[in-house]
Formats: sequence, C-alpha cells, structure tokens
Amino acid sequence: MKNLIGKNRRRSFCLFFLLQTILIPLASQELASEPDLSSYSARTEELVKKADELKLYDDDLWRILLLYEKSLGGTKSIITSKEFFLSENGQKNPRDEMLTDIRAFRQSKNVADFPARFKFLKEKLSDSDSDFPEIFDRDYAEIKKTVNPTSVYLVYPSGFMQNPASMFGHTLIVFHDENKSRLLGQSVTFSARNTENPGIIFALKGLFGLYSGDFVIEPYSKQILKYSDMDKRDIWEYKLRLTDDQIDMLLRHSIELSRAHSKYYYISRNCTAGLMLLLESSFPNENLSKELGEMAEPVEAIKILHKKNLIDGEPIFRPSLHTEILLEKSELNSQLAKAVKSYCKGKITLETLLEKAESDEEKAKCLKLSVDYLKHRLSAGKLSQSDYQKRIMPVFKAMTKFKFSAQNFTSNDFPHESHDSHKIAFSFGVDDGEIFEKLSFRLVNHDLIDEDKGLNKNTQLDFFTGAFSFYQGRGGLNGFSDINEAEEIGQKIQIDKILFCDILSLPVSDSYFFNKALEIVCGMERTQFSAEQDFLAFRFKGFSGASFKIWNANQFYALAGVDFYAHPDFDTRTDPLFGLECGLLTTSGRWKQSLFALAEQGIFKNDGTHGKEGLIGFEEIKNRNRLRLFLTVEERLTLTRNTALSAKYTFGGDYKTYKHKGELTAHFNF
Repeated sequence: MKNLIGKNRRRSFCLFFLLQTILIPLASQELASEPDLSSYSARTEELVKKADELKLYDDDLWRILLLYEKSLGGTKSIITSKEFFLSENGQKNPRDEMLTDIRAFRQSKNVADFPARFKFLKEKLSDSDSDFPEIFDRDYAEIKKTVNPTSVYLVYPSGFMQNPASMFGHTLIVFHDENKSRLLGQSVTFSARNTENPGIIFALKGLFGLYSGDFVIEPYSKQILKYSDMDKRDIWEYKLRLTDDQIDMLLRHSIELSRAHSKYYYISRNCTAGLMLLLESSFPNENLSKELGEMAEPVEAIKILHKKNLIDGEPIFRPSLHTEILLEKSELNSQLAKAVKSYCKGKITLETLLEKAESDEEKAKCLKLSVDYLKHRLSAGKLSQSDYQKRIMPVFKAMTKFKFSAQNFTSNDFPHESHDSHKIAFSFGVDDGEIFEKLSFRLVNHDLIDEDKGLNKNTQLDFFTGAFSFYQGRGGLNGFSDINEAEEIGQKIQIDKILFCDILSLPVSDSYFFNKALEIVCGMERTQFSAEQDFLAFRFKGFSGASFKIWNANQFYALAGVDFYAHPDFDTRTDPLFGLECGLLTTSGRWKQSLFALAEQGIFKNDGTHGKEGLIGFEEIKNRNRLRLFLTVEERLTLTRNTALSAKYTFGGDYKTYKHKGELTAHFNF
C-alpha cells in the first residue's frame, strides 16, 4: 500500500513539473499573441474570388433563393423589401449580393436572417467548418430543433365561392413532426396583406398588384380554424416526396422569405405561385414556376407535382365542419335532425331531444351533431359565447354516458384528378334555319355542365372566355343566286362573346344552412337591339338567390337580379333588364343535364323615342314588349377526363321575336 502511494506521489510531481515547465508557458504565449485578422480577411477574399470565378451567382439555386427573374432591363428580384438584400444593388445584381453575403457571413453577420444562403455558400465554397463555422448557424439550429420537421405536406383548402378572393382554392405547406399531430405543425403560406374585407374590391385590386404579398409562418391549427371551420372548405393534404436535406433547405428558405415582401397579383402571383417559388428551393431543377405559367391555379400546381412524381401516396381528406355536419345529419331521420336544430337554437331542452331518440346509438349521434352545429353557429356569429357555453356543457356531460367510435371521413374525389382548366370547343348547329359553325375557348376554369370530379359541385367559374360563329346563310349557298349574294346576305363571321368572367355559384341550402347562390357575368356579349338586329355590347349581370337538393341527383336553383347592357346605339346608351332565372341540374355518372329558364323585362323601348315616351309602360308589359325569354336544355356526356360531347337546344329572344337554335359540340380540355 505504501509503495503504491509513493508511486502516486512521484507521478503527481512529474505531472506538476510538466504543467509548470511546458504547458503553462505555452498557454501564456497564446494569450499574449494577437488574433491573426489579416489571415482571416485574406481567406475571406479567397472565398470571394472562388465564388466569382465559379460564377455561383448564376447558379439556379442562388437565383431561386433570392427570387430573381429575367426582365426587360436584365435581372431583378420580385422581392421589394430592401432588408432582404445586404448589397445596395442586390435586388438587380446577383453577383454583388453574393459577394456581399460571403463577407457578411464570414463575420457571423445576418446568418440568422438568411440561413438558406448560408447553407448554399458553405456547401459550394468549402468543406472546412472553419470557413463557415456551424456555430454561426446556431439560431437556425434552435428553430429546427423546435419545429423538428420529418415530413412536409402541401395543403389544398378547396374553393370558397362566396369569397371572390378564394374561388380557386388556396395552397400552403405544413412542416410536420411525425411524433405529433399535424395540427401542431407550422404552416407557410403566401397571401396578400389585406386589411379590408375580402370581396369584389379585393379581387379587382389584386388583379393590378395593388397589394403587398407576405410569406406567413403560423400554426397549422390556425389555418384549419379559418378554412375548415369558418369558410366551410374541405381540405386535402398531400405528402411531398422530400429527402431530409430538401426539408432542411425548404425550412431555411421559408424563414428567409418570412422577412420579405413582394407584390401580390390575384391571378399570376398568388398563393400558388408563391408556394411554387418556395418549393423550388428543394427542387431547383424541376422548373415548377415555369410549368405553372401565368395563370397560377392551385389544382394545376398539384397536378404538376403529381406528374413529376413529387407527391408521396394518396392525399388525406380533412372534411370541413360544414361537411361533417351534413354527413352526421344524413345518419339521422328528419325528426331527430329537426330536434337537434331546435335544441341548438334553445327551443327545447336536452332531455326532450334525447327522449326522441330510440336507441343509445341514436342518442350518441344526436349529441355529436349538437356539438358540431353549436360550434358552427358560434363561428358564424349566430350564437353568443355565453349561450354557447350554456348549451354545450350539458351536451358534454351527457356524452360521458355513451360510447363514441372514431369517425373516419374519406373521399375519393381527388382534386388532382379533375379535368384540365383550359378548353377549346367546336360546335355545329342550326340557328333559326341558318347553318353555323362555332369556335369557343376558355382560359380557365370550369363550366356548370362540365364533369365536376375533384371540384366544387354544380358551380361555374369561367375566366377569359370567348366564342366566334360562322353563319353559312339560309339553306347554304344554294339558297342564293351567286356567291356575292351569299356573302352579302347570309355568310358572316361574328363575335358572340368575349367575357372576363362568367361565375355561377350554387351552394346547396337546407334546414341547417342557408347559402346564398350567386351569378356574375362581365364582358362583351351579343344582344338584340331590335327584332331584326343584334350587336356586341358590354354586359354586366348580377343575380342572387338560393339552391336546393330535390333528390340525390337533382339540384334546383332560382335567382333574380339585374342584367345590364351598354352600347352607343341604344337610345339611352344603356339597356337594363330585371329578371328571374331558374334551373334544374341532374347528374348521373358521366352524364349531366341542365334545364334553364330566363325571363327578363326591359324598361326601355329602344324604338327611337326618348324621355318618358321611351319607357315601357304597363300596357307594353302586358303585350310582352321587351320581354326577353330563354329556355335551354343541354345534355353532356363525358368521354374521358378531358373530352366530352354535348347537345344543346335553345328557344328564346326579345322584341316579340323568338327563334329556335340547336347545336352539337365537342369539348377538349388541356
């Protein structure tokens, strides 16, 4: 034992001697020396020179990260906020911005603001951690640790026809930690900075880029509340096929863009265009924005990602609160559904409601429907918070006595399987004895009579449509003495319409929900000027009403409003008509039928008289003067996802002149 202690003492003495004679003097010498700043600066300039020689500023990913686009004057970023660039010329000069960024990052400046650029430069310029130390990136590392994204989902809330800003739907991405619910993930979306109520004014200002657009990061649960519960929009979640490194770059790029602003355009640079710009940081070689084009439609973006095999598996369906209520109500008989509504409105007690149910299963379904309908009435502003608490608490208490199985809502009505948006159609028909051919087109999106798989049911959302007809003359050329007479009297090419928008929204109303139906038409369309003459005039039509299901396959609607025309040849330069419109839609698989009737009463005679004499009086109304009537029947058979055939018959006219028109049409979507 003593020998062991002696040995330990000798070892301690040797160690002490080593510290005194060798290590301490070395440490003192290190502390006394000055940092070699000149060497560090020289290395920085070496990296700057290397980046310049490699022309990394022309790298696709660098231009994606700073959102550079080619313009008439050269290159310019779409980002308008100055703080997004470290160089004064950064918005227009990718080279200056890159070299300035390298110098800043080498001094540990701005790395927290631009983690994607930091990663890009580190990977491209050096394998040594000393050039771009990992500690510089510690702020991003803390964020990533909190979010812990193991997968990313593209989320598509379906279109909301009662809000012009959301008619086409919306897109966002969600970073998901697979150890937690997706509701706890963080979402990223590009949206207009709008302090007004969304509506027609929002859409018009958005068309001309009068809003600033922001990339917003917020909890996904907040998006669910907005789109699913309040806006009655079903949600589809598509898992993206991403590697860990791609997820990392996407999160970094999202953080960078959350500090940036750019102009927002309703059609071309909207939520979907912003999403594709964001995703390009993970897929720099896929040209996502270029393939999307100038008409940035949410569903088309999903189709592009599907075509490129960038989506993993089938989407997950998340029904809106509105859809859940309809499905739950359909499982009850009409008496119980009515009783649930009465309880939620405070007309009967919960005990009375449950007495009407014959089994525990029915009672459980009544309680579940009560919870969801009360939640809807609260979010819709039809119920105060105090009344909500007063009615919901007894329901929760009663639910403890029953068993509830997990509800699994599914749907195979996938948005990416809908028909393509652009369309061209060729028609052949007879118009009051005259043979005609017609060419029509649609830039976007969907006709009422189109197959609506993957889209809002029984709606029409047409933008930038047109039609041109070629009339051959009565009986063809044989009906005239020579070709000159045929050209003068019968043969002609005419523009039937060029419309900016033709929108018809027919959400179904029932005993639980009243949903306003809406029709808006705006553009140039041919109209009658007299019994013998018609011409192209400006048209604005605004109708509203309601729509109801009659049977499962049939939907009826009725609308009323004003149909307004303007042209210099009208006696008062305008021709307003007040009208009523109704229709019946029937769908059975690939076959769809539309019955449509319109009655409008004009208020001006348009016979050359002016002032009071030019107004339609009661006697003229009785005599059907200026009564415009149309009755239309259309049948459509879908052949493939993008092709269809239709037959259409119309009887109608104005100025007591009514005629028949029939046509056969081949439709091609692309």
